[in-house]
Order: sequence, then structure tokens, then C-alpha cells
Amino acid sequence: MNIITEKHIAKSLNYEQYRELILDLYKKGYTTGVIQNPELLEFSNINIHRMNRLDKTVIIDDRIKNALVNIKQTYIWLVLTEAWCGDAAQSLPIIAKAADLCQNIQLVFLLRDDNLDIMDDNLSGKSRSIPKLICLNSVTFDKLYVWGPRPEKLINYVNEMKERGDVSKPDLLKAIQLWYNQDNTKEIQNELLKMIGSSMI
Repeated sequence: MNIITEKHIAKSLNYEQYRELILDLYKKGYTTGVIQNPELLEFSNINIHRMNRLDKTVIIDDRIKNALVNIKQTYIWLVLTEAWCGDAAQSLPIIAKAADLCQNIQLVFLLRDDNLDIMDDNLSGKSRSIPKLICLNSVTFDKLYVWGPRPEKLINYVNEMKERGDVSKPDLLKAIQLWYNQDNTKEIQNELLKMIGSSMI
């Protein structure tokens, strides 16, 4: 049974509100979430710049545009996120641009740490990894699809590096960023297309 209700949607943010929130918090010396420290604050700063860049440069694949045109029902894309999350910064602008192309998709954002009930109902294994995009039927609130926290190919790549046991956290973060740069949003868009095609049309 899906635990997401209209009350969750009522307290959610749209993309512009989410961006304004994380920028306002950063200017005051804070990030989102329960934990506050200089490292997470710096991640938040980096992510603001990443999203600014992607907002300007992302081009949605024509295959996704064509799939979105064919959507007849109405859906909610609910995203769990936090400002300090690097994977969120890489994917949210893409998700937002895709959703903006379809009037039948309502895109909303909730902070993970304020909504652990939803998070714990959508874990990655035993991990509270974000972002998580949860596709809901907007009438019944049935959960149709869950995506995240990162593209499958990147998940496999990171797991392979971790299994070697000789990669430091800074080197791992650099490798992940390099993967995103080289992929240029392709895999996220491919997986969004799969989600749209398999559960929404």
C-alpha cells in the first residue's frame, strides 16, 4: 500500500520553490536536512551551480518529447531530495525539464529528512539514498514506478569501484562527477523514457 497522500502533496514544493529554498538557506549559512556541517554546506553550494548550469544546457531527447505528448492520464512525479545531494543536482534539472513538457504531469519536491516515512517506503536496499522519483496516479495515488537514486550504469560503476576497496571518498566523488560529465544526461534520459513508456502511457 502506498503511504503518500494528498497531505504530502499539499506541503510539497515545485521546482522553482525548491531552488529558491536551497539558495536562501545557503545565503544564511545552512543547507537542507537534519545534519548541518561545513562539508554539506559546500556540497549545497556546488549543487546550486551544477543545477544552474544544467537548467541552461539540458536538451530533452525527442523520444521523450514524443512519449510525453501521448500521455492521456494525469500523474504526479514526487521527488525526495536534499540540497547537499550531488546525484539530485545532476538529475533534478532533467526531470524538471521533462515534466514541464507535459501538462498532465505535476512535479513536486519533498525533503527527505522531513519525510522519512516516504523515504523508508522507497529504500535502495537498506539505504536512504536520494533522489527518488516516485510516479503516482494523480487520482488514485497508486505508485506506478520509482526511479533513483542514480542511473543503473552509474550504480554498477560505483559498486565495482567500491568492491576494489582501494578508492577514497574524494576519488569516488570525482569519478562520479566525471561519469556524469561524460554521460551528458544520456542515461538519466534513457531511464526516464523507460519509466514513461512502461507505466504512464
